[in-house]
Amino acid sequence: MSADGLVAAVGEVLSSPRYREAARQAAASVAEVADPVEVCHRALAG
Repeated sequence: MSADGLVAAVGEVLSSPRYREAARQAAASVAEVADPVEVCHRALAG
C-alpha cells in the first residue's frame, strides 16, 4: 500500500457515518469500563 492509498483509506474510514456512530457509542460507554489496574490493586489490597 502506498502512502497516498493509506491516507485515502484512513480518510474514508474517518468520514464514514458508521465510524462516527461507533466512536460515539464507545465514548459514551467508557465510564462503564473498569480500570484493570485498579481492579488488581483492589484485589491485592483484600
